[in-house]
Amino acid sequence: MANRVYLIDFGLSKRFIDPNLECHVNHVLKTLRVGTPTFQSRNACLGMEQGRGDDLEAIGNVLIYFINNTLPWT
Repeated sequence: MANRVYLIDFGLSKRFIDPNLECHVNHVLKTLRVGTPTFQSRNACLGMEQGRGDDLEAIGNVLIYFINNTLPWT
């Protein structure tokens, strides 16, 4: 266990609750795409702003790839 290093990158993180209104921020259309297109969520591929659900979908895509060595849409 002493040889393991755990890294967390918060470079793309942002608030998802508006501190002034105390409600969830709205999704907006963005043109910036981050990540490998093969493993991106559907919303990210459509140019939508990425959120927490998109992270889970992308992790699911990676797990499917690890199990099958391919993805159905590639």
